[in-house]
Amino acid sequence: VGDIELSYRLPWALNGEVEYRFRNHRFAVTFDYQKKSRQDVTPALVTNSDPSFVDGPRLAIKAAIGDWTLGARDLWRVNEDWDIALRLDYDPRSIPDESLNPVNLDFTSWEAAVGGRYAVSPRVTLSMTYAFRYLQPIDVTNSLYQARLPGDSGLNLPSAIGLYDPDPVHRIVIGVEWGG
Repeated sequence: VGDIELSYRLPWALNGEVEYRFRNHRFAVTFDYQKKSRQDVTPALVTNSDPSFVDGPRLAIKAAIGDWTLGARDLWRVNEDWDIALRLDYDPRSIPDESLNPVNLDFTSWEAAVGGRYAVSPRVTLSMTYAFRYLQPIDVTNSLYQARLPGDSGLNLPSAIGLYDPDPVHRIVIGVEWGG
């Protein structure tokens, strides 16, 4: 229990998409960039805490760099009622190995998705998407963090040295659109 005052700078973002239409297809390339380096260090002040030894200045160190994602998609209009889409996204890590930790974890990822949309009527549309995301393993051999460092250093977390090998992610999204 306690109070915390912190300075949390939001990253600015840039998004873009270029689409090319050819017959029944809509091809697109998408790009997203966030200047996460604005959040490399987050200073905080803890007061009125219980236990009181937590009181004092604190730092959270991310050492993040610019975060970007590149994607491509094809939307195929089969007929007036059916659309089918394919999508592929690449998202490299924005956190260097040395500053990875359990609360600052990031993976390079590839995601492939396929989806369909069916117009049941002029007012009701059903959709379903399946996506598979592969997260690239990370073998951290050097870590900035040491649990015995002072709390105000921002580096007093357990060392993150080790192999991080996450399972792939499967996602299914089912949608219903109803409009007038």
